[in-house]
Amino acid sequence: MKAGRAEAEGADAEANSMSEPHIQTVRISGITCGACVRLITRKLSQMEEVDAVVSVDLNGLVHVAVNKTCTEEDFEQALTGTLYTVESIQ
Repeated sequence: MKAGRAEAEGADAEANSMSEPHIQTVRISGITCGACVRLITRKLSQMEEVDAVVSVDLNGLVHVAVNKTCTEEDFEQALTGTLYTVESIQ
């Protein structure tokens, strides 16, 4: 019985950590200028899980404040129709 309760508590803790506000760092290729920064900021800000785009730099690092952990696919979907590619989430 204890093992089952521990597993349930572990699952609850994991679910809570995924829904607590935190920063995700995303590496995106194709960012070359200020217009790129503005477009990426606008696209990612429209995501339901994103509270704020903290920073976007010309080296491709994007820091996003999220209320739920996003997957690479979530970010790719937000950038659909653009020339930007999600390389990784750190």
